[in-house]
Amino acid sequence: ELLLALRWAVFRREAAMELYRLTGETPHRLRSALHPGMDAEEAGQHIRELLGVSWRGQTEWASAYEALNAWRSAMEAKGVLVFQSSGVQLEEMRGTCIPDQPLPVIMLNSKDAPHGRIFSLLHEFAHILLHVGGHQTSRMIGARSPEEQPLEVAANAFAAAALLPAHSFLATAEHYAGAAGGDDDALRRLAQKVKVSPEVILRRLVTLRKAPEG
Repeated sequence: ELLLALRWAVFRREAAMELYRLTGETPHRLRSALHPGMDAEEAGQHIRELLGVSWRGQTEWASAYEALNAWRSAMEAKGVLVFQSSGVQLEEMRGTCIPDQPLPVIMLNSKDAPHGRIFSLLHEFAHILLHVGGHQTSRMIGARSPEEQPLEVAANAFAAAALLPAHSFLATAEHYAGAAGGDDDALRRLAQKVKVSPEVILRRLVTLRKAPEG
């Protein structure tokens, strides 16, 4: 199913390229690049500025589905093709990308919850920008799991910083007492406000040293 979904994504990208050729238009090409050694906060700010998504706008979206559509539209405006697949199991894929320019592709698993798809969308967008910076793939080093690979670590950190920029996020989180302590209700309400999953919020609070590890 994953191979089939990838082949379908490649076919649709090629069809889009052909449409551009037939109309004589030039597809948008991403010029911005990220590097795995970048400061995560700097990379996250770069992503938000590139996509033109404001913190106020993010907190005013009505739902996680509206947030997903808004992030997706922002990426599509930059020439990224975003597809969703329903035939692949979540255990096999939450998101993946074809980073080739122009018209790079991000594929999401529609079985995932909207919060999960939002994080996968930003994670894969970070991979595309890393690819622009000359980093071809996440090399498997030794017996490390995918989550421990250098580019996976960087993409996770960049996505989290883009979704929850430190200053704005912490200012908002102050109004949800108990979130940093893992209170489920506070985390749920904060997640509804910022359109990011409670798990990502808690990990971000730990990263910013506002919540204890573990």
